[in-house]
Amino acid sequence: MSGIAMAATQQPKQPNSATGDVKLKLADAVKHAQALFAKGKLDAAEQVAIAIVEKRPGQPIAVQLLAAIAEKRGNAARAIAVADESLPLVPRQRAS
Repeated sequence: MSGIAMAATQQPKQPNSATGDVKLKLADAVKHAQALFAKGKLDAAEQVAIAIVEKRPGQPIAVQLLAAIAEKRGNAARAIAVADESLPLVPRQRAS
């Protein structure tokens, strides 16, 4: 199965010939997931977003993408559940 793995270091993209996996920096993986979503490639965007959340639980953009994907698929309840589950993980800002 091919997919995208997250690299914790600043390594460039390196395909793994055995698995077809590609290692991306977090920012690149997030941009890739957003681009897939924008193109309507929901399954691929979901795979990337899940890979991001597995490495960085609560990563806000990836979680928002997962909620948006659920909403696009007509599953509003799932979209709300994903967003609600992520709220405790997002840092809160103090009022000025």
